[in-house]
Amino acid sequence: MTDTLNGESSPSLERPPGATRLQRRGRVPRLVAGLCLTVGSLLAVLLFFQYLATYFVFFGDVEVATPDQATRYVVTATACLTLLLAGTAAAIARGRLGLSVLALVLTLAGVVVVALFPVPNDRWEREPEPRPANLGPVCYSGSDCSEGGG
Repeated sequence: MTDTLNGESSPSLERPPGATRLQRRGRVPRLVAGLCLTVGSLLAVLLFFQYLATYFVFFGDVEVATPDQATRYVVTATACLTLLLAGTAAAIARGRLGLSVLALVLTLAGVVVVALFPVPNDRWEREPEPRPANLGPVCYSGSDCSEGGG
């Protein structure tokens, strides 16, 4: 801006060169962080409701999760964690400590929700190792077994 009295430019009112570019660079990570963290948090809540829709029963037997419900869980959990991690990365790139801490807390909460409310319930349990088949002869007590197992 120019001063109206003497035609000189006033340094306090002038923007430094490239200020708009810096402002835009700070705005994009903020928008990405806000959008990703909001949608990721909503998906974490949706995971809880998917779990309730599958297993919450007032009377009767608990239903077994269908393959469609299991696939929906995997898709929702993947999208949730991906968005939360992208939001956390954008918040850290933004350089604001408060937003970064909030993003880390939301990401941790998303991981906890994914771990605590799996569909099906036994998603994180290991299957027992198969026992090797006994291919030798079966010997019973009191029988005349030549292998010495009786």
